[in-house]
Amino acid sequence: MPVFLGRADVSAPPANCDPCKCTESTGTCTALPETIEIRAAICDAAGSSLPFGGPEGWDGSCTDAHALAADAMCGSALCAQSIVVSSLGPPVGEACEPFAEPLPVAHYGLPEPTWKISAIGCMIPTCNFPSSSCLPSIRRMPDEFRTCVKRTGEHACPTGWDRGERFVVYEVTSERSGWIEGRECTACACGAPVGGGCLARVRTFEDGACSKLLSDDPIASFGDQCTNVLPAGLPIGSKEITPPEYLPGACEPSGGEPSGDVQEDPEQAVTFCCRPPEA
Repeated sequence: MPVFLGRADVSAPPANCDPCKCTESTGTCTALPETIEIRAAICDAAGSSLPFGGPEGWDGSCTDAHALAADAMCGSALCAQSIVVSSLGPPVGEACEPFAEPLPVAHYGLPEPTWKISAIGCMIPTCNFPSSSCLPSIRRMPDEFRTCVKRTGEHACPTGWDRGERFVVYEVTSERSGWIEGRECTACACGAPVGGGCLARVRTFEDGACSKLLSDDPIASFGDQCTNVLPAGLPIGSKEITPPEYLPGACEPSGGEPSGDVQEDPEQAVTFCCRPPEA
């Protein structure tokens, strides 16, 4: 009757890992353009300039600071020919959140390990003397079987058995599988956001109360904005900037890679020392 079931040389496919993804980035935009100028030349042409920024600590709300009267002259040229707004401040606190996108259920989890070697131990009657030991004489063992002694744990073979074969196998029972799970997936992470920015609108007005619209243009943290004043020489009495809004960027995901492996359970190790087949 079989009294022992063991296995050796365990192997297993890697873990099936959910692919890592990243949410759109989040961030905060608060910094207004550092400068607003009225230029005595059209966009992309050289000319003198006058400051047209807001007061100290400006929050972007309507202001008539640095207003310019109609037909104001800068030397021999009309001052009000274009308005140049520097870029918005870059976003701060940008980040993406990593997450794992679940695999289909059929592909999820840890594939079952397999053993390359199986060992079956069968007890044969021996002499029933507690103070002695003996081994029955079996002229021919069944194919692939050996006459062996065993001991729990991993050990060298005792004298008299050290000239034969030594096997270390791992006992499999209903409570213990004989192996230890060590497979896992690396944690998901996200790289630095790319492509995020800040957007707003700058509006200029002919009057000082932000009621007679002259221009309404988008501005961003990606570069300056220039708008021609048509016709040149119009009065520029006030301006306002809408609260900057964050434009999400993207992050490169990493992680979600299989790591680790299964290992034989050392607590289930059993050493067999066996006589050669012809012995």
